[in-house]
Amino acid sequence: MQDLFEIITIPNKERENEKTYQLGLRLRIGSQETLFPISKICRNVAAMESEILRFQGILGDLLGQFKSRLEQGAVDSGTAELPPEMPAEQVWSVLSEISEESLFIESFNGLDEMKRREVAEYVLTQCNIFSGKAAFFSERYEAGTGILQ
Repeated sequence: MQDLFEIITIPNKERENEKTYQLGLRLRIGSQETLFPISKICRNVAAMESEILRFQGILGDLLGQFKSRLEQGAVDSGTAELPPEMPAEQVWSVLSEISEESLFIESFNGLDEMKRREVAEYVLTQCNIFSGKAAFFSERYEAGTGILQ
């Protein structure tokens, strides 16, 4: 698995010996991959360190929020969280990373019917249904009900 974060080097077109840097987030959806800059432009180690510390703080806050939800019983049985507005390609990307068969099925079947059908259309028309999770999906998908058996 490739790293999620990467340092992006940005050459200065006017001054060849000067470069700036940004922290980047690698996003992979299906077979497509891109690197998005997520930090301010950094010209030195101190600036990059400041940006990384800022992200560490954000992640620490998210962990605190998760712990709070867990204590309140708001975290469910372990199905993947898939917001209804998430595009079918991204839903499939999340689902295809789930290794446990029952959790994969439960997560997919937990989607509303319209989203299940969108994801199914994406998988059956855009993915190689002869290997990997797409093969498993195509074997178990019931078109009439729109669920995985």
